[in-house]
Amino acid sequence: MPKFTLYAKKVYYYRKDINAQDRKSAEERGRQYESKDNAERLFEPTVEEFYITSIEESDDVEDNRE
Repeated sequence: MPKFTLYAKKVYYYRKDINAQDRKSAEERGRQYESKDNAERLFEPTVEEFYITSIEESDDVEDNRE
């Protein structure tokens, strides 16, 4: 039976509620948060997802597991 290797990436989604006068001000604050050395500590994790990025066929190696 052919064997395949799945490659995936894990994506984290974060959120931060802020007060701003308008959208432009909010975008500027967002850029400031992105430039912080450790932005993750400023945001609250909301979701994490896995995405398959590629699939490669492996050499047909016999699997002795039962």
